[in-house]
Amino acid sequence: MSAADPRTQAAALSVLTKCAADPTAAPVVDALVAAASSRATTVRAAVLRSIGTVGTRVGALPPALLTALRAGLTATSWQDRRTAAQAYGVIAARGDHGGLTATDLARAASDPSSFVREAVAIALRRFGNDAAATEALATLAHDP
Repeated sequence: MSAADPRTQAAALSVLTKCAADPTAAPVVDALVAAASSRATTVRAAVLRSIGTVGTRVGALPPALLTALRAGLTATSWQDRRTAAQAYGVIAARGDHGGLTATDLARAASDPSSFVREAVAIALRRFGNDAAATEALATLAHDP
């Protein structure tokens, strides 16, 4: 997917994942994976939010989208890391967690950005009685 305006591309990705008959079909997954490496923060955020949408629509994420979401948690940009944590929370709220684990998210509990740590705390609570989630939340309870 290519668009001159990042906002247009972000909007197109959002609509694509919400309206596609099968959001796990190759054209949708390929578009998201390709856009994940965009230089535009707006586009990368749209990709991560769209992965959350796919997870809520179908449950288990395709491996390429799981990889992209996990990569978002360790991205250079704190905005990407925060958006990835928020997407984890959206998917975890579904109940079956879409193939995600609290352990993946718990690693981000020590992020240098308080914005990311806050998003991690909110997402972790949706994992319920999970040992990794409980331990990370206990750590975050003492966040400076």
